[in-house]
Amino acid sequence: MKFLRLFLASWIIGSFLWIEKGVANLGFQNIGEAELRDITQDLAANFSHRSITGAKSLGSVFGFEANLVGGMTTSSRIDKISKNSGAGGLANLYTAGLLLGVSVPFGFTFEGLLLPSLSSSQFNFGGYSVGVRWLMNDLVPVLPINLSLRYNWSSTRFGFNQNLGGGLTGEIKSDTSVQEIGLYLSPNLPLVEPYLGVATVSSRGSLEFTGTGNIFNTSFSVSNSASTTVSSTKTVIGLSLLMPFFSFGVEYVTLFGTSGYGLKLGVSF
Repeated sequence: MKFLRLFLASWIIGSFLWIEKGVANLGFQNIGEAELRDITQDLAANFSHRSITGAKSLGSVFGFEANLVGGMTTSSRIDKISKNSGAGGLANLYTAGLLLGVSVPFGFTFEGLLLPSLSSSQFNFGGYSVGVRWLMNDLVPVLPINLSLRYNWSSTRFGFNQNLGGGLTGEIKSDTSVQEIGLYLSPNLPLVEPYLGVATVSSRGSLEFTGTGNIFNTSFSVSNSASTTVSSTKTVIGLSLLMPFFSFGVEYVTLFGTSGYGLKLGVSF
């Protein structure tokens, strides 16, 4: 447990330092509908629900796990938009949080992921997500594999201060919500679970600017805020270890035209 507490503290501090460094060079201007969609897709890909778990339940009847979860997603579109705005780039986005999961009878597992609330004079960040999956083997017990239906929902806020040339000085706030419905499968093996998943994902993203000037172009009727919706297919490949008092998992994900990696480490029983 001492190691886990140290790992959690290091992870949160590392996330804080990354955001602090990254947003120091970030900036947006002349944002149109295409740019807003690109920003939303990169943010949604990174901040969608991450549990890094396969198809099966946490236990034969009841099960529980508590994990530290982290991930990285490429953000080439935000990187390009920021550089075209005369600011620095942001090639990757990161996330970290605490995941709790519990399995109950009839094949249901419920999850909650809390992203730490971080803030400074330059940025603010926080969010949470929830998920539920149903192991369909209880309905069709002759299946030679684990097959589960999954629903996830997440909400994330992210804001930063920018100071670009031309008087574009102020605070940019983004709110991103993501929901997905998917199907996961895995072989019925003890302790180790390699798994595959596919899901349909939709996201709503909004961007608001408070300050001097206007970051949006004339394609928007409102000068200081705009929102959009995007959708994508998500594919997942991962590996999960679920042993008495220990859980570990790694995952590779593609969605919204980008890709990312996830890692979890924690306890289970």
